[in-house]
This record gives sequence, structure tokens and C-alpha cells, in this order.
Amino acid sequence: MMKKFLQLLVFFAVIVFFTVLAFHSHGGSVLFTVPPYRVEVSFLFFILCASFIFFGGYFLIRLVDFFFRIPDRLRTIHQRKKHNSALRLFSEGFVYFLEGRYARAANAAEQSFEANLVPIVSGLMAAQSYHALGKVSERDYWLDVVKNLQGGERAQRLTAAELYLNDNNPTRALELLSPYVLDSSTRYLAVTRLLFLTYLSLENWSEAMRCFRILEKRQSIHPASFFSLKQELYQGLVSNTESVEDLKKFFSCLSESDQKLHIVRVVKRFLELLDYGLARRYIEDYHRKDWSSELALLYSDSCEDNTITHQIECAEFWLLNHQDDAYLLVTLAKLCQKKSLWGKAREYLEQACSYGDDMVLPIYEKASLLDRLGEHEQANVLYRRCAKKTLSRP
Repeated sequence: MMKKFLQLLVFFAVIVFFTVLAFHSHGGSVLFTVPPYRVEVSFLFFILCASFIFFGGYFLIRLVDFFFRIPDRLRTIHQRKKHNSALRLFSEGFVYFLEGRYARAANAAEQSFEANLVPIVSGLMAAQSYHALGKVSERDYWLDVVKNLQGGERAQRLTAAELYLNDNNPTRALELLSPYVLDSSTRYLAVTRLLFLTYLSLENWSEAMRCFRILEKRQSIHPASFFSLKQELYQGLVSNTESVEDLKKFFSCLSESDQKLHIVRVVKRFLELLDYGLARRYIEDYHRKDWSSELALLYSDSCEDNTITHQIECAEFWLLNHQDDAYLLVTLAKLCQKKSLWGKAREYLEQACSYGDDMVLPIYEKASLLDRLGEHEQANVLYRRCAKKTLSRP
């Protein structure tokens, strides 16, 4: 707009200049000599003719240029209309995709791809729509199309990996993400997130924890799922630790709050690794400063022939402060049975059944004891009672 205004201003300035020049040139003339002719005209007439020829030629050239540019202008208008139409289709397709209308979303994505409007995004949207529709061949076709586009390989790999994860195929997802594994810690947050989910599905707990630490550091885990994911990882790491020393080292690196949350799982793993002494020590150390009924129940599983008496004494000491703990009473009963103290075992189990009336375990242990003592009829009654309670649970 400013450019046209300046052009108009220059045009009027030129007219004013020549007008002033003409009025100050009274009596002046211009002589054209073309032998054998001589043509003499006034200076004002010459100025007017020269101006007419100049501006007439200028407008004629502009007119010719305008007609020559008509095809380009029509082509531009057509392309603009096509682009606007494709943009409208893409926008509608994206809305359809978010609304879950995947058939329409796939159709709109294909049309916007044909219009060459953000082809990578359009192709990936078509692939995701067909994936949601369960059309695997169409999904794979569009993934291959995007892969062959310039700059589309990385986006294709990430999208394909996510789709394979949704299909419960983490092995294939890991193959697609493997070129970016080394860069995941520093560059590609999306890759790290997908790798975390992949390792979690493959139960590769150590690598999953590595990715989890990166995401935690970069604050990329939703607070609502942070705690549950962290607990799942810790439980997986504990369950897959094959060395007692590694398990001790892992547990010692946990915070005090995490140790409280995972002490039961760690002790169970010590028992699975047949290190009864360490499991027993962890239980006793924990109960010096805190209490856990689940740990008390595991205490009888950690006994050895030369430690039963000591364990009975410890459990009876705990009972002074936890008289109504059914699990502790069951543990005492099991320890007494190992020393053939049948009367005390029966007494503890009767107390456990009275305190834990809605619990199956005390009743089952009492039935097992009666069975061992030859009181089969009473034992069968208790077994049926256990079965009834178990089946009545929601």
C-alpha cells in the first residue's frame, strides 16, 4: 500500500515539474531537423507529447504484462482454493480422529495427503485411524508411505512403535526404537517415554528404571501415575534380583519411606533365595522400630532348626503389644508346631480365629493342625468353612 502511494506521489510530482517548466518557457520552441524537412513545435506542446508517449507506453507495457500473468494468477487462485479445501479436510479429519470417528478421519487424512498438505502428519493420522479400525494392512501401507517421505522416518518409527505397543507387541516396538536408544537420555524425550513403556511391557526392569529416572528428572511423568509406576518398577526389580548381595545393595539405596513400602517384598525374595537368616534379621530389625502384620506372618517361614526357640521368644515379646494381631498368632502357632508344642499352637490358633473371624488363614491353619492331630471330623468342618468364605468373597 505504501509503495503504491509513493508511486502516485512521484507521478504527480513529475506532472507539476513539467507544468511549471512549461509555464516558465514562454516563447520557447523545439526544432526537429530531418533533411530536407524542418519541424518546429512549441516547448509546451513537446512536453505534453513526450509525457503522453511516456505514460502511454508505460501503461501499455503494464497491460501486456497483466495479460501475460493471467495464467499464473489463475493457477495461484486454483492452488489457494485447493490448499484451503485440503486444510479444511485436514481440520475436519483431525476433529473426527479426536472424536473417535476413525473411518471419516482416515478418509479426510487420505485426501489431505493427496493435496500434499502436511503429508507426514496426514499419513500418520491415516495410519492411526486404520489402526483404531483394526485394518492392519492399510495401517502398514500408510506407515510405509510416511517412511519413504523426506524427513518422515523418525515420526514414522515413533508412531509405529506406539501402535505396536498398543497391539501388545513390545518386541517389534523395541526394534523400531533401537536406533535411538543411545540418544534417549539426552535428546528425544518421546523416545525415552516409549522405551520406558516398552521395557515395562517386556519386564526389563533395569532398563525401565533407567528410563524412569530420566523421565523423573525431566518432570515428564504424570503425578497421578508416578507412584504406581514407581512401585511396579521396584517390585519388578526385587522379584528379578538373583543375588542376595544385589538385593541388599538395592534395598540399602532406597529411601526410608520406600523401604517401608517394599520390606515385605524384599523379605519374600530373601526367602525365595533361601537366605533365611537375612530374612529373619530384616524382620526383627524392622519390628524394633515399626510393625507389619505381613512381616510377622513371614517370620515363621524364616525359621531354621537352631533358631525356633529364639523366634518363639521374639514373637511372644511382640505379642505383648499386638495381642489382637491374627497374623502374629498364626506365626506363633506355626513356630510352636515346629517344636511339637501342639497345645500352645492350638491355643494361639483359637485366639487368631476369634480376632480374625472374617479371615480364612487362621481357620485353615487350625484345620490343618486338627488334621495332624487326628481330629478329622472337626478339621473337615473348618475346611468347608474356609471354602465357603473363599467363594463368598467378591
